[in-house]
Amino acid sequence: MNRITKAAEVLNLGITDYESFSSRKYDGKQKNNQYKKHNARKHTHQEAIAIDTLMEMVTGIKHEKDITYLAKRSKYGIDNLIGFNANCIK
Repeated sequence: MNRITKAAEVLNLGITDYESFSSRKYDGKQKNNQYKKHNARKHTHQEAIAIDTLMEMVTGIKHEKDITYLAKRSKYGIDNLIGFNANCIK
């Protein structure tokens, strides 16, 4: 639970303070990261439709308002990352 809560806090850090978020040290290999920082998409992934719902339900942490994410996520019907739309749980 501590790891999930920390992940939610880090996700919000990427929204509220991108410089701090991107300056965190990472010792592992990022196999899915093929971009340089100047190419980074500075928003929550649009296909994570219900991340805000799940964050609050599981950790109690509200997802910071991410305008780009909110605009882009409306194009998708289900959360492709988890396989269902958790907003139906509310």
